[in-house]
Amino acid sequence: MPAGRYSFSLARPGSNITGLSGVQPELETKRLELLMEMAPGCTGVAALLNLSNPVTAPQREELERAARLKGLPLRLFDVRARD
Repeated sequence: MPAGRYSFSLARPGSNITGLSGVQPELETKRLELLMEMAPGCTGVAALLNLSNPVTAPQREELERAARLKGLPLRLFDVRARD
């Protein structure tokens, strides 16, 4: 592959990038609403976050706010490594 060109494919691992992740805290309320639609009997929410990463602070705040507005208890699990 020529320099400067990258292949982005989830279907074909082994290229330069096999997955992407984006943190968009403003979507946490909508994600919670969708979860409640899929599981109407939901009585609480849990999230896996790397709490030492400053990028996740706005996501955490928005999750806490959204859960509070919906009256759902929220449990955050600090995950910093795969294992």
